Amino acid sequence: MSIACRFVIARSGILLALLIWIGCQAGGLEDARAQSWPERVVRIVSPFPAGGGSDLLARVVAQSLQESLGRPFVVENRVGAGGNIGMDHVAHSVPDGYTLALANNTVTINQSLGGQPFDAVRDLTAIVLVGSTPPMIGASAGFALRSLPELVAWARAHPGEVSYASCGTGTAHHFAAELLQSMARIRMTHVPYKGCSQAIPDVLNGSVPVVFSTVSNLAPHVKSGKIRGYATTGTTRAQSAPEFPTVAELGYPGYAVDTWFGLMGPAGLPRDVVMRLNSEVNRALGRTEIRERLAAQYFEPLGGSSQRFGELVQQELRTYGALVREAGIKAD
Repeated sequence: MSIACRFVIARSGILLALLIWIGCQAGGLEDARAQSWPERVVRIVSPFPAGGGSDLLARVVAQSLQESLGRPFVVENRVGAGGNIGMDHVAHSVPDGYTLALANNTVTINQSLGGQPFDAVRDLTAIVLVGSTPPMIGASAGFALRSLPELVAWARAHPGEVSYASCGTGTAHHFAAELLQSMARIRMTHVPYKGCSQAIPDVLNGSVPVVFSTVSNLAPHVKSGKIRGYATTGTTRAQSAPEFPTVAELGYPGYAVDTWFGLMGPAGLPRDVVMRLNSEVNRALGRTEIRERLAAQYFEPLGGSSQRFGELVQQELRTYGALVREAGIKAD
């Protein structure tokens, strides 16, 4: 029992002291549980398929935590519904620190679009931001339209005739496409996939000519000449692909969609567990080998406090909610 609890009990009446003692004992048990965590395998759910950005970062985090905490951390892919299946599983898991998720801002976009079975603030705990990579717009190398302005001009003259692939309905990449269509006054046909990596083969063979995906997924194919990069969708040019202009630079001021990835857990996660995970991930992100590994996959490390992460989630819900209402964007 803490010194503070003993002092308060000594100054209180018998009944009040008993109640305080019970509360202090409960708090002490919670502290002890948090300090002994983890005692068994911890699962990190990746809500998208193996090979994509979320999965890659989940495995980097799992390996780092396993090394620093001395317990197994395993990645479990629970895919589908634009990330909702995996994230809903975590949102409704026991908040004991043994079921976590490597989430991305699909959770704020899906909620803004009205297609999410849980609340990103009420049902989840933001632990720590891990990394970011902006969506990128590209096209098959053999596609006749060689730039974003050419694509917009053609799509405006031929509504619905151009198909585009995304990493899934309700993902940041889907939202980036919908926002472009709204601002450019065009209409394209959406072909959603169950993850960024699963869209690539159809883009490479030209069956779906245009793609909205991550820089990390497209850049290797852009470098090999198999996909033509059009633009990135962030507020500024991507550090990992500075040669590509932003959509805003190409005539759409105010256009911006970024993608973050962060570690989350169910609501009610013990504060000591949150702080321990936050500290360990921040320490890992400061290591040169981890930063180099992320940079090699076109990710920029983030980190920071759990409070900062939670504030970002709430800010995006406000921003995306307003954009959805103003632009009339709807989920497929």
